[in-house]
Amino acid sequence: PGIDALASVVDALEEALIGVAQEASELYLPSEIERIPMPTPYEFYRDFVVPNRPVIITGAFDDWPALDLWSNEYLRETLADTMVSVDFTPTGRGDAITEDNMFVIPETREMLFPEFLDIFEAKNTERDGVPYIQHQNDSFQTEYGPLWNDAPLDVAWASEIFGGEPDAVNFWMGDDRAVSSLHKDHYENLYCVIAGEKHFTLVPPTDCYFMYERTCDCGRFEQDPQSREWKIIPDDPPR
Repeated sequence: PGIDALASVVDALEEALIGVAQEASELYLPSEIERIPMPTPYEFYRDFVVPNRPVIITGAFDDWPALDLWSNEYLRETLADTMVSVDFTPTGRGDAITEDNMFVIPETREMLFPEFLDIFEAKNTERDGVPYIQHQNDSFQTEYGPLWNDAPLDVAWASEIFGGEPDAVNFWMGDDRAVSSLHKDHYENLYCVIAGEKHFTLVPPTDCYFMYERTCDCGRFEQDPQSREWKIIPDDPPR
């Protein structure tokens, strides 16, 4: 009887969670992401921040010099003597779960930006793996000082809405080989795409039940500099 009662509770909970997801989809969640011109801070807060709705804002950063200046050639010259942190993976999937149920983070290397660009432009995945500048440690402020005149260190209208300057300003650079695994950010995010495209797959909180969350061992990728072979180094001690 105890097992049967527990099974009934689990079934009822599952049914309730599925119902919440279905109702949210039908009544609240948008079927597509709105694309709008620059709103007022009040409109942005009222229509998107408070209801927790994503949005694409066009023209929000048209006054940034970076939109006209940044190219591979410009970055190579401007950052010629700048050391940057670059993440490497064998296939482009960092912070990912392997078939052996291990959560593996990329190998991080410190190098001059032109060195990164040489590897990035060569696109020799078999030899080099996939490089991706993606550190979310306030990298634009800590590593990319020569670019500060090209893009502001905060977005004034966003700082007004959120009541302060951003906790981190990050610089990302990669190509379509680099894929971020499903994850949850604990901050509001504003992304400015200077060149190329950025594709997001967004999952509403009401769908968390369907995410198959589980516990994994952790490790990191490491490439042998001579053989160019990749291996996974488990965390020691495990976590």
